[in-house]
Amino acid sequence: MELEGHYKLLEEIAAPASSISFENDEPQFYWPQRRYATSRSRHHLALLDDVYHVGIWNFYSEPARSFVRNMSYPGSLSHFKISHALRQDGPLETAHLSVRLGDVRVVEEPVFVIGGHNNHYHWLLNWLPRMDIYHRALAAGWNSEFLAECKFAVHSDISKAQLESLTLLGIDPSRILRVNVREPILFRKLALSSFFSNYIYDSRVLRFLNTKFQNPLPLDKGTRGRKFWIYREGLPEPKRRAANFEQLASILQKHDIEILKLEDMSLAEQIDCFSTADLVIAIHGAGLSNCVFCQPGTDIVLFEYKEISEYEELAKQCKLNVTTFRCEQAVDEVFEADRPGFDARFRDLIIPIEEVDQKLGWITRRRNVDADVLQINNLSALQRAAQKS
Repeated sequence: MELEGHYKLLEEIAAPASSISFENDEPQFYWPQRRYATSRSRHHLALLDDVYHVGIWNFYSEPARSFVRNMSYPGSLSHFKISHALRQDGPLETAHLSVRLGDVRVVEEPVFVIGGHNNHYHWLLNWLPRMDIYHRALAAGWNSEFLAECKFAVHSDISKAQLESLTLLGIDPSRILRVNVREPILFRKLALSSFFSNYIYDSRVLRFLNTKFQNPLPLDKGTRGRKFWIYREGLPEPKRRAANFEQLASILQKHDIEILKLEDMSLAEQIDCFSTADLVIAIHGAGLSNCVFCQPGTDIVLFEYKEISEYEELAKQCKLNVTTFRCEQAVDEVFEADRPGFDARFRDLIIPIEEVDQKLGWITRRRNVDADVLQINNLSALQRAAQKS
């Protein structure tokens, strides 16, 4: 079976009676260029009949004979090697696409697409925000019966933490529909929402994450003041580990910094740690996306191999104090010679030990001064209150 057609936006395919739009007046930050977008975002949600999933959350509307734009990462069919033919002499909106499908599974029950894959960063910032659109549509009374009974389509290898995020949002596990992202599926009735770009930090999305996932553990379990290193050194091969971790470990111990293994923790426990942290230290990696749960003013020390870092810019958008060290990469010539396809982005990093020691000392002194000032201000406020009474 072969599907072919041009790309169309969701709002061009859907009938007005079966769609709803939400405009966002809040700032959007385009992190690859470190600038704010000049236009405001608009996200669309539409209820469609007879829609094919052709792979990697790309969709084709049978009634419209068109592929739906802005449903997944740009170029995802090529990146994930889904067989297709694309004729594009100009912009994407004039391109012609064809995809040959194998056996197609048919899903009769109503489905709302969340999507996703197993990267924690992209789950939080690009896929899960579709649940904000879901809740806004529910509050607006849009297709209430559909939204009340629909399944939620997610990727088949969804992690425990990702499943837990849906549970924390009130989604019963019985409503989760796991989808193999390479499987062709015909959905008889499907709700599609615009994709949240992986190049943009949307202020509303950051607030959605920070407010919807407020510390889910009892308050007496979490206190401010935690300081921790996000541990990656248990990985069996180079993947942005600290190449000189033994030296770094002594510095962490000197400054009373605990070592945190996120893979051993539930999402609720991760949220508890980040929301009560004073200091987070980490190498570029998906675990640092949890900084969206931090309180403003939390210190982030980031070790980076990139000149423009999405994690550095994310921390700034969350109003955190971020210090970034651009680190030299450690080249393991023997390892890389045996793996010709190895991606240099995953090389381990050499941590500048002396500079880090100095920076952690400076952060500690500054926080002690801040605590003293706060104590003095509180005492003065109490004295003024006593004098008035």
